[in-house]
Amino acid sequence: QISHQAKGEKLVNSVSGALEDADERLMAETEESFGAVENTKTFREAMIGRVAAWAIDNPGETINYTHLFPDLFEAMRASFHEKQKATIRGFREGMERYLVEGPETIDRRDRDRITEVVENLDQQFGYSVEISREILPYLFMARYND
Repeated sequence: QISHQAKGEKLVNSVSGALEDADERLMAETEESFGAVENTKTFREAMIGRVAAWAIDNPGETINYTHLFPDLFEAMRASFHEKQKATIRGFREGMERYLVEGPETIDRRDRDRITEVVENLDQQFGYSVEISREILPYLFMARYND
């Protein structure tokens, strides 16, 4: 994507075969997870340069991007985990409201997901709503403490 965008070239869509512009939104989201939001042009040029230098030093070999960009892959992992923590935090808060204040206190989409979880806990593990109300706060604290 980056190389095509830098050269102003179109990419072939692997599904439709149509020529398309590079996906700026995807590149921006990826760069944000790397923490490279200020000067994306310089960041993209540095990435292309790194790949080019590696290709010159290793002619004919397949690039292992995780070895070439370990810092960027670590940044992506950290960004992913932060987003997951936010998702889990929201689910935990909804689950606590559901179990303590009742299902009617949360929006329908969350209520449906949480009801499914509570039912699965009961059917698969024999945890009633009362037991879930007692154990889930401890589980969230132990496994997902911010």
